[in-house]
Amino acid sequence: MSRLDRNLANREQILARLRAEVVGPDPAGNPVALADKQAMSWEEFKIARRQPNGEEIVWQDPPTKRFGAGILFPMGSDDLLVETAVEVEEVTPPDSQLLVPDGERPDDLAPGFDRPTQFSPGDDADEEGVTLANAFRPSAIGLSFLADLGRESTGICVQLVSVGRVAADRTVEGPCGTYRPIALQLGAALGKAGILRKVWLREPAVDAEGRLPVATFTAEEVLHTARPIRRWLIETLGLELVLVARTWRGAPTTHHRLITVSVVNTKKAARENLDGQCLYQSGLRVSGISGVAWIDPYPDYLTGEFKDADPLADENVNRVLYRHNRTFAIGHGCGADWLHGRPEQVASVWTDVLPVFETPSTSADLVVVGPDGVRRSLRVSMRLLAGLAAGEDGLDDADTLLREYRTWINKLASTTGSIPLADRPTVTALLEKCRDCAARIETGIFLLRSKGEMADRV
Repeated sequence: MSRLDRNLANREQILARLRAEVVGPDPAGNPVALADKQAMSWEEFKIARRQPNGEEIVWQDPPTKRFGAGILFPMGSDDLLVETAVEVEEVTPPDSQLLVPDGERPDDLAPGFDRPTQFSPGDDADEEGVTLANAFRPSAIGLSFLADLGRESTGICVQLVSVGRVAADRTVEGPCGTYRPIALQLGAALGKAGILRKVWLREPAVDAEGRLPVATFTAEEVLHTARPIRRWLIETLGLELVLVARTWRGAPTTHHRLITVSVVNTKKAARENLDGQCLYQSGLRVSGISGVAWIDPYPDYLTGEFKDADPLADENVNRVLYRHNRTFAIGHGCGADWLHGRPEQVASVWTDVLPVFETPSTSADLVVVGPDGVRRSLRVSMRLLAGLAAGEDGLDDADTLLREYRTWINKLASTTGSIPLADRPTVTALLEKCRDCAARIETGIFLLRSKGEMADRV
């Protein structure tokens, strides 16, 4: 194994461990079969183990404390926090004060704290999934994307699955999960009762056949719906899928729709079993039934709000520089991911509660081809330009740099025809700045060369 391969393998291992720690699952140790009220010593309780089927057992802390992302809480979980804050306020002595700076107030602990936790009759019904995804303890996650249902005329397939990226071109996936508590009796001895402690057994969120839950929608019902479409993914777990399709005046065709797909934990929160009501390692993947690439780049509908007549304004320049880095989905309560690279369209998008991005390696080295056809690295030496080496001024390398820079500018100018009309003024202005920079470099080389010739005459 080469050093690069070894480093990449180490990086993937670190990412896998980070995902297991933050999102889960993280099965560890030898398999053990546990039963409710089973007796166990304190020494045994401290040893991490897994279930006989390989699934995780969460020891010590409950799952809502063990994991930090990818949890869908039952509806009304935030209300439990508010009720707890009210109870704390009622038992606080009247002369006690919180140590906070003047003018600041811990609103999260205030008895009148009002946090929007779930959909109310006054909200837009179409935004229910998005509202639930933005709660402090979210009950939903979702994706919004632009679908070309003229290309994907068969239908849409939505899977309940946890997908995570571990490399630029590789992902891992598995079923979402729930955790069932059982009590263990610890430290029991002859004539002495033990202490009951809970552990949580992971159960994968799959259908009756043990497969990933799937909901399908035909292209026709999505095109003609005027209300949210609902499907049960796993009714016994209260997991409902909500699809909202919208059209707008600027749609490319009559078959394009802006679609938002959300999975919602519809259970009602109960303080005594909150951990058992949640969905863990939650996620969705949306794909077309026919398998074609049918998801277009997400429309940049906010461009008009930032319109600037200056072609070199940041918004205009960024739109040109990153025109090939397309966004295909927007996550609600999560990140969104899709096929690696710079595709024109994609066949599927999915959620990721722990998004990963690989920054490509870059270098300032310039490789040029000499008159002899040999490739070499071009380096303009500041030491030579400063005249610190006898017999060499470094200006030949500066001439080569200038020549390569002008060649690069001309290549960019030849591709202007492929740029959208709205962005061509920005491209023209950027090219003019590059040409001006080249002219300044040329002037500097001329002055350095003239100075050297004058020194030689003296």
